[in-house]
Amino acid sequence: MKTKSYRLCPGLAVLLFCSLVSQPASAALFWQNGVHTNDISVCFVGDSLARNTAFANLAMDYMREFEWYSGIRFTYIDGGVCPAATPYPGDPGRDYYAGTIRIILPGVTTVSPFGWVPGSGCPHDPNWENPDGSYNGGNDGWGSWANPPNDLEVRRSCIYNVKLGQDGDTNGTPWRNHTLHEIGHAIGLSHEHARVDVDPACTAPGYGGTASAGLMTPYDRNSVMHYQFLSCGIDGNYGHSGLSAWDRLAVHILYPEAAPVAELRGNLLLRLGDTLSLASAWQTRGALINNVAADFQWRINGVLVGTGPGLSIAMNTPGDHTLQYNYRDNLATVPPRQYAFFSLVRVLEPDAYERLMGAIANTATLLTSTGMEDPDGDGVLAWIDNCLGTFNPGQSDTDGDAIGNICDADIATPNDCLVNFLDLQAVKAAFFATPIQPNWNPDADLDDSGLINFADLQIVKSQFFGPPGPSAAGCN
Repeated sequence: MKTKSYRLCPGLAVLLFCSLVSQPASAALFWQNGVHTNDISVCFVGDSLARNTAFANLAMDYMREFEWYSGIRFTYIDGGVCPAATPYPGDPGRDYYAGTIRIILPGVTTVSPFGWVPGSGCPHDPNWENPDGSYNGGNDGWGSWANPPNDLEVRRSCIYNVKLGQDGDTNGTPWRNHTLHEIGHAIGLSHEHARVDVDPACTAPGYGGTASAGLMTPYDRNSVMHYQFLSCGIDGNYGHSGLSAWDRLAVHILYPEAAPVAELRGNLLLRLGDTLSLASAWQTRGALINNVAADFQWRINGVLVGTGPGLSIAMNTPGDHTLQYNYRDNLATVPPRQYAFFSLVRVLEPDAYERLMGAIANTATLLTSTGMEDPDGDGVLAWIDNCLGTFNPGQSDTDGDAIGNICDADIATPNDCLVNFLDLQAVKAAFFATPIQPNWNPDADLDDSGLINFADLQIVKSQFFGPPGPSAAGCN
C-alpha cells in the first residue's frame, strides 16, 4: 500500500521542486485519509526530547491550539519519550511502536533521521524510492513531513511518522505555523495551496493545484496548511499567526466532542406570529455545508418540518414547542457520526413577549450598574473578577495576591505593584520550563499554558513599568 507524506519546503528553490515531484492527489483541508480517535498519544523519538527540550516544549505548547477548538486531547506517553519497540501482535518479525504521533527532532543522536525510516517491517516511502527500488535521498536533511491518520497501522513498524524541522524567525523562535502545519497533516488536514479554487491573481510557482474533493471551507490564504508565497503576500507555514478561523472550524468538524451536538444559530424565544429562523452553525461560520454534512432533519413537536441545513417557519401557536435537530457528517473515509440537538421553542403572546423583553433590558441595566456584568465573557462577574477585561475563566492566581496570573506580571518577591526588570529576570530564569523541571515557576506561567515562553514574555512587556491588573481587588 502506498504511504503518503507531505514536506514543508524551506526555501523557494526547494518549494518549486516540491511542487514538481509526484505527490498524492488530495483534498484542500481534509486529506480524505481518515481521522484518529480524539485521544491521541504523542511521544518524541529516541533522545529528541532530551537533546532538544526547548523546541519539544514549544512544539507541545503550539499543539495545544488543536485542543482548544476540537475534541482532540494529546497525551504524552512515558514522559514524552517513545518507548522501545515490541513485537508486532501476530507478526513477531515486525516492530510495534507505541504512540499515535511519533516525532523526531533535530539534535537526535540515537535514531537516524535520514534515509529510510528505521524499523523492522517499516515500508519504504515511495516518494523516496527510485524505479529500481533504491533510495533517492528524499529524506535527507530536515525538511518536515508527516503521515496521515490511515497510515498509522501500515507504518506502525516505523520508529517515527512525523519529522519536524526547526525553521524559525529572525530571533530564532521556531515558527508556530510550521509545527501546526505538520501536526495538521498528522491529524488529517491537507495542503491549502493545492486546491483548484485558489486565487487566480497569484501566479507564483507551486501555487494552485487540482484538489476539488474534500473541500470543507472556501479557499483560505490564512491557513497554516498553506505554503509560504511571499510574492502573493502569503506567510502560510512560516508565521506565528496560529490556526485561522477556518482551520479551527475544519479541525472542529473532523474531531467533534465525544457526544456530537448539532450546532445551530438563531433565536428560540419568539413573539406569536414571528418566523423561527435557524441555521447550521457550521454553515454560518463558513463551512461548505453540503461537503461536510448531510441528512438534515428538523422536527417541531415530533413533526418533520425541514430537511436542509437551515429552517424558516412561522410560529402561529403560543406555548412551548419541542425542537429536534439532527444531521450526520459527510466526510469521505470517516464513518458517519450522528449529531443531535434538543430544546424548547417558546412562543409568547405579544404583551407577554414585550413584558419579558423589558424585564431582560432592565436586568441588564441593573447588572451593569452594580458590577454584576461580565464584560470579558469569562463567566466571572466583574465585581469578583481577578483580571478585568481579559478572558480568564480559570482565574489562576498562583501567588495569591487577588490578581490573576494573566494580568499579573509583578512576579518577583516581594510584589511591589510595579512590573520592572526584577520581574523580567524572574521570567528569564524559568524560560521554556514546564512543571516537571527544577526551574519551574508557576507565577511566571502568566497564560496558564504549562510552559513559560514568549507568550508570557509578551504579557510582561505589555505591563512594563506599570502596575499589574486591573483586578476587582486592586493592587496593594
